[in-house]
Amino acid sequence: MNFGACLWDIRLSSYEEELKAFRKMDSIDPLQLGGLENLLDSLGIFLSCCTEVSLSEDESFVRIYKSVTLETMEIVRADSSFNKNSWFSDIAVMMDVEEAKNYKSNEGMCFGKVNN
Repeated sequence: MNFGACLWDIRLSSYEEELKAFRKMDSIDPLQLGGLENLLDSLGIFLSCCTEVSLSEDESFVRIYKSVTLETMEIVRADSSFNKNSWFSDIAVMMDVEEAKNYKSNEGMCFGKVNN
């Protein structure tokens, strides 16, 4: 994978304060805000499946990138300037079949973005 520019670094120790700041931003897209509001719950579900991973709330942060280029050369974009464009909508990532049993999924789909 190849990561694009960093949009945000969100410290887990100050997550609630940072979320309040995001809610006040004029430039944040409602889809981005919705994702950020569900970030901790989703991270908790992910970590509950990974017995080998632990996080220190004081030292850990989540980095949100503008885009990621997958090995297949497809690009997943998280920047709101791509919202409502065909290359932003209906993104899905399929996990390796052998790894899928280690994660909660829906027919092997580990996440997806759907239109409203």
